[in-house]
Amino acid sequence: MVPEVMEMENAMTIGQFSKLSGVSQRTLRFYEEKGMLKPSYVSESGRRYYTADDLIPLQQIITLKYLGFPLDEISQMMERQTGSLKDTLLAQKQAIEQKRQHLDQIIKALDHAAAILEVEESLDPSVFSFLIQSILSENQQMEYLSQVFPEQTMDYLKSLFSDKEKELEWNKRSASLFHSLKQVIGRYPPEAEEVQELVEELWAMTQEIFGEHWQVLNAAADQLEAEELPRFVTSPFTPEEEKFVQEACDYYMKKKGLITDA
Repeated sequence: MVPEVMEMENAMTIGQFSKLSGVSQRTLRFYEEKGMLKPSYVSESGRRYYTADDLIPLQQIITLKYLGFPLDEISQMMERQTGSLKDTLLAQKQAIEQKRQHLDQIIKALDHAAAILEVEESLDPSVFSFLIQSILSENQQMEYLSQVFPEQTMDYLKSLFSDKEKELEWNKRSASLFHSLKQVIGRYPPEAEEVQELVEELWAMTQEIFGEHWQVLNAAADQLEAEELPRFVTSPFTPEEEKFVQEACDYYMKKKGLITDA
């Protein structure tokens, strides 16, 4: 054994370290190539020596692999790591919780999609995509809206989304309503009875959901129209369809005396 190795306490060859750790020599060399785990000493002849201290970063790698992190990401974490295994695990716990939240949103979107298709088997693809995107971007939307709406209004919105059964019911009704609106566009003018019945249903649902907060939300929406808004979802309507729906809604609101001509 070379003098430098003799000075190292409990120095082990790569074979001995492999047996102790239960990790193959091939994998240890791979970790070394990736810069994830380097031997404590490499002799001029290329022999690798490890110590008990090398078990700590090795266990970190094994733990992170078990938790599902890709090797490239583990390698980056090992390079910039300055804390203990506990600190690393706590940081990874936070990252996993964020991934879990995203997976929960995906599961929720799939559940809602299945429920919606029970009501509208031939749902327009753009409407279906809009609702799925809305669910998946729900957290980002709420974070953005918290910068726009008053705290009282945001508390109300959060309470709405906390009722999962109601939210599912609203999504089902919205899907059916948007689908029906797309079917009448181009077949009837905005003021036609067939269109106005759908607008009335849309207004009734808006009132049911938002209640007294509708005016606050509507005022904020008017203010935001002039700003460049982040695009969380793709509209279920084309620009031409959006113009039609807006004209139909304006006609309804004026007829009901809810708005007046400027």
